[in-house]
Amino acid sequence: FSGSTESFDATIIESGVKSEKVERVTGKVTIADADTVVSAGRGLKGPENWGMIEELADVLGAATACSKPVSDLGWRPHGEHV
Repeated sequence: FSGSTESFDATIIESGVKSEKVERVTGKVTIADADTVVSAGRGLKGPENWGMIEELADVLGAATACSKPVSDLGWRPHGEHV
């Protein structure tokens, strides 16, 4: 899994207020970092059907990818085009 970590440190001068460091991991596996890629094309018939591809990729710990026509149609970002 590849992602980014965002750190937030709160400093509050007021007494009686507790602060703590919070880290959040965001992002998905990128095509460049993935051992497995789940790719699909226009056979899905529309962007509304892409959820099953994302779910499968999540289960497999894989990246998602798409065909050039799918990215050209705006169904998926051009960064996913393979």
